[in-house]
Amino acid sequence: MNVMNLPDPSAVTRTAILGTGLIGASWAALFLSRGLHVHAIDPAESAETRLRDTVTEMWPSLVALGHADAPPDFAKLTGSVAQNG
Repeated sequence: MNVMNLPDPSAVTRTAILGTGLIGASWAALFLSRGLHVHAIDPAESAETRLRDTVTEMWPSLVALGHADAPPDFAKLTGSVAQNG
């Protein structure tokens, strides 16, 4: 029997997403709402703008659901999308 050595979920402070389409942006928004640093990777030219716009559009829903209480902290967004713009 293989047992995975997984970290304590409360100790996780960063994550990565591959692709910033609707699904990737949704995960990024949720992770940012939980205070995680998000490393997003997407080679598309408009990836950073699209990701920021989508997260901004989704944010009121996260607030209404009680997942966020402050504006998104885009300083916690790094990766190829943050460098393309």
